[in-house]
Amino acid sequence: MTGSADLRLLPAAVSAWAAAFWATGAPVGLVAVLAVVATLAALGCGVAAARRGLLGRSLPARTLGAVALAAAAVAVVLASTAGALAARSAGTWPRWVEERAVTRLEGTATSDARRLPEGGRGQGDRYVVDVDVDAAQARGSRQELELPVVVLASASWRTVSAGQGVTWTGRLGTADAGDAAAAVVTALGPPVVVPGSWSWRVADRVRAALRDACVGLPEDAGGLLPSLVDGDGSRLPETLRADLTTAGLTHLTAVSGANLSIIAESALWVAGAIGAPRRLRVVLLLLTLAGFVVLARPSPSVLRAAAMGGVGVTAAALSRRGRAVPALAAAAVALLGFDPYLARSAGFALSVVATGGLLLLAPVWAEGLGRWLPRPLALAVAAPAAAQVACGPVLVLLQPAVSLVAVPANLLAEPVVAPATVLGVVAAVVGTVALPAAHLVAVVAALGTGWIAGVAHHAASLPLASVPWPAGVGGAVLLAALEAVVVVLTVPALRAALPWMSGARVRSAAAPGPSPSRRRFLLGAAGAVAGLAGLAAAGVRPPRLPSGGVPDDWSVAMADVGQGDATLLRTGTAHAVLVDTGPDPDLVDAALRRFGVRHLDLVVLTHFHADHVGGLAGALAGRTVGAILVSPLEEPPANAAEVRRVAAAAGVPVVAATPARAGLAGRDGWRVAWRVLAPFGAAVPLTAPETDDSDVVNEASVAVVAELTGPVGSARAVLLGDLESQGQRALAERLAAGLDGLGGPVDVVKVAHHGSAKQHESLYRAIDARVALIGVGAGNDYGHPAPSALALLRRAGLTVLRTDNSGDLAVAARPDGGLRLATSRS
Repeated sequence: MTGSADLRLLPAAVSAWAAAFWATGAPVGLVAVLAVVATLAALGCGVAAARRGLLGRSLPARTLGAVALAAAAVAVVLASTAGALAARSAGTWPRWVEERAVTRLEGTATSDARRLPEGGRGQGDRYVVDVDVDAAQARGSRQELELPVVVLASASWRTVSAGQGVTWTGRLGTADAGDAAAAVVTALGPPVVVPGSWSWRVADRVRAALRDACVGLPEDAGGLLPSLVDGDGSRLPETLRADLTTAGLTHLTAVSGANLSIIAESALWVAGAIGAPRRLRVVLLLLTLAGFVVLARPSPSVLRAAAMGGVGVTAAALSRRGRAVPALAAAAVALLGFDPYLARSAGFALSVVATGGLLLLAPVWAEGLGRWLPRPLALAVAAPAAAQVACGPVLVLLQPAVSLVAVPANLLAEPVVAPATVLGVVAAVVGTVALPAAHLVAVVAALGTGWIAGVAHHAASLPLASVPWPAGVGGAVLLAALEAVVVVLTVPALRAALPWMSGARVRSAAAPGPSPSRRRFLLGAAGAVAGLAGLAAAGVRPPRLPSGGVPDDWSVAMADVGQGDATLLRTGTAHAVLVDTGPDPDLVDAALRRFGVRHLDLVVLTHFHADHVGGLAGALAGRTVGAILVSPLEEPPANAAEVRRVAAAAGVPVVAATPARAGLAGRDGWRVAWRVLAPFGAAVPLTAPETDDSDVVNEASVAVVAELTGPVGSARAVLLGDLESQGQRALAERLAAGLDGLGGPVDVVKVAHHGSAKQHESLYRAIDARVALIGVGAGNDYGHPAPSALALLRRAGLTVLRTDNSGDLAVAARPDGGLRLATSRS
């Protein structure tokens, strides 16, 4: 029988979390004042509770004690946040960031260089590195700092690893409010690298040894093993990464508390086997956790995993759920005090709620299932089910879909996770001295990772593997409510607390068994589950229920092609003008098929970054195309050359855009008249950039205004490409001066640069549109769309639609001058 959980620290953890989430985006003065207020509240409630007898059983004493603990936790988090905010606002640093100054920076890398996905904003391969900056020099002054930044860099940074000292020149850029990074720095060249300390060099050698030991293994198994052991996903195939996500196994691709628990428990087992005394075992556990943090890199997510892994080991050692829950709450408060920005981290949220689910729900469910299943099997089923229920609302916020295969997939994968992890660690250590022997160990470990990969692929391919779900907070709340019903139905303590669910409280003892109403409810729920299982077994997908579907009379559409743009202007029954093609040929080809487009009267490529031109081959495949209009700045050269090669192979002419170039296309009662608004020569330097900064390329984007006339109505749209602040400001000035006209009221605006923070409010007020469309990939690395951009659009009175939340977007003009909006997802 499981003991009751001690939840007394839970209010303190929740309060600290909420306080940190708010404070990281608030003014530093207000945060400091509230930190003092929370401290005084904690002291006052603590004294009052002590006077009433804090250890007594009276309700006032317990309430005051809980409030005192919560206020103390909030005070710690707010004080830490105030210090972090003060450091970011000190000296000349804020002005440098605001003015995007070119700065010489010194610091220490806290992560390995990570390659950005294809279709990013860079010229060639782009990498991102987390760095703690120690000093910065710009405009004749130097400032000592202790601030984290994110560096966007070229391939010259690809060998940078955590622990190394780096000195480099970069252009500062603002980070989103509440972001853990104090700035986003675009590197303007390679760094000067200083090797890290001996511990970092040893960790680098161990990580490299594991990668080398996996050479020659099957691609999936060999790519997954380093990711499972130390979070190194550099060789993980993208197809496997996607299927792991769909199957609910993505937690295996990054270091988590479960990984550290496995390693720590293995170390304790070894210590016990050799008869080490208890104190030595504790020391060994701490050294193991510290060493693994260095090996897996001390990013906030790994530090969080170390704390949660320690909680898991503590729970296993104590075999008491009642002590483990307070340990979890205390660990969460301590981590938030150490780094308040964890409050906004999805990884932190998933780790905490998953651990809470395992501690609170899994034992109860395992006990119930143990009446029909052997206890090991009951635990194996209850653990992934509890974690999935706990994480469900957070996962829906990240991706509006619910996995129906996560629990069985985890059940099948779990038996091999621990052996593969331990063997992977052995292979990594052995590989530093004997690579052939390490390869043999890795071959055995790959049997486990190969099994995991096979489970992921098969689970992801099943019908109903991923069911679309309403996006945003509403979808998360809906899922949480449905899960709450399941929890209440299956947890005896909660079920007994609700009279309408507890037949024993309203029936006599002579009438055992469930009431008729409850029996009908349970039979209905069982029937629904059986129906879904039958559909899955038969390979039948239930109909999707989009919020409006794609209307047949759409005028303007934005296709969901991930992190990129692909906008359609309707010119006929199966005809359109396509502005940008997104990063992937298959995605844009599928999108054009969804919208029934077989002929492209014109393709406009606003600029040559991969997320705008990478899908060109798919757009041209099997379609007639009139011409391709491109930016006059052919940078990056490799992308421009590929565009011309693809166009030549299809026999399509390529024309450079010039100011005021215009055209007309249409048939079947549809017509589009378009005109180029930008670039416009002197306002933007149309020469190859001398640095690695991609802003110049963005500023050379082709912006167009189009008037669409259909059988039942007309609309006007302005598409802004990836114009940055300079280009937007210049266009706004031209519109204000009457040098360019939009030809009448504007209905739709394609927001510049995927809704980045670099927006110029005067331009959007000059355009005065009704609807804003943003093409953006879910979970992208750039923070698009930026909260500041969304706030700007709201101030301008626009209705905002985003492809990451709503899928394909469509606007249909109505006879009365109104617009009908539709999306493929809620």
